Amino acid sequence: MTRSPARFQILRAPFGSESGFRLMDTRTGEFALVLPFAGGAINRLVLHSGNKLVELLDGYSSPRDMQATQATSFKGCSLFPFPNRVSGGTYSFDSKQYQLIRNFPQEDNAIHGLVFDKPFELLMQKNGERECRLRLGYSPLSCEPGYPFSYRLEYEYRFRADNGFSCTTGITNNSDTAMPVGHGWHPYFSLEAASIDELLLQFPARELIEVDSRKIPTGRSRAYDDFGQPRPLGSIVLDSCFRLDCSGKQVEIGLTNRQNRMSLRIWMETGAEKYNFLQLYTPPMRRSIAIEPMSCAPDAFNNGNGLIRLLPGRSIVMTWGVSPLS
Repeated sequence: MTRSPARFQILRAPFGSESGFRLMDTRTGEFALVLPFAGGAINRLVLHSGNKLVELLDGYSSPRDMQATQATSFKGCSLFPFPNRVSGGTYSFDSKQYQLIRNFPQEDNAIHGLVFDKPFELLMQKNGERECRLRLGYSPLSCEPGYPFSYRLEYEYRFRADNGFSCTTGITNNSDTAMPVGHGWHPYFSLEAASIDELLLQFPARELIEVDSRKIPTGRSRAYDDFGQPRPLGSIVLDSCFRLDCSGKQVEIGLTNRQNRMSLRIWMETGAEKYNFLQLYTPPMRRSIAIEPMSCAPDAFNNGNGLIRLLPGRSIVMTWGVSPLS
């Protein structure tokens, strides 16, 4: 007797000369596209709104687009060992000074970590009737400039019938010493809106972290609740980090396009060594908004705000995800 193929499947998806993985619900046509050769980036997420499939993310449209813009846009990328910025690329940890590559020279900063363009290996793929799962891994073959620590990263992506898409990041310290750790993701959401001005946004911030002209925290913050209830983005310009209200085990960000009736719940785990910060960025073209779960504030390698001190042999995990709202 021939067994029917599973409803949720991992499928190879060409991307120029490279190949991605499509986590797909073959019954509905919904899917997520992950690019292992580009740091495990989440490049597409397509979910149903009513009887229509909606493209939720503003990812790379082609290999040429990725080649031209990845180092400045970081679309869908994982940000490790630090999200956001390190001022001047310099920091001190356990009385030693380190110098990262200043890959954002217009601000004289290091930005968004070291792995967004690294090739990840396939560790596991599993199909099923209720979900499919994909696991990728990466360990550097040599020490990174300014980050001479040995580590292991593993990402597990899940696409489920009852809860949409989620991604779990595992970080292991394989060094003989403690190492500084921060992590984040950098997806841009569009919901097929002509402009993000028409999107409704809601998120539970506790405070806004003030920054200077180089986007480095000043040490000051202020209470913030402008989006405590859903409201249109309008012409608001954001490149801002918020400390979240972490009174529960997770927080939720709401995003709605009233034109196509697509509403999303973007959720992230909070608590010790989880995603307790949120970065929001509205690019000048205003075709999408970056909604970035982060475990620490900008320049945490210097100010220590949310910085994780990961001891030798220890591992941590943190999860975020996206699901549609009725």
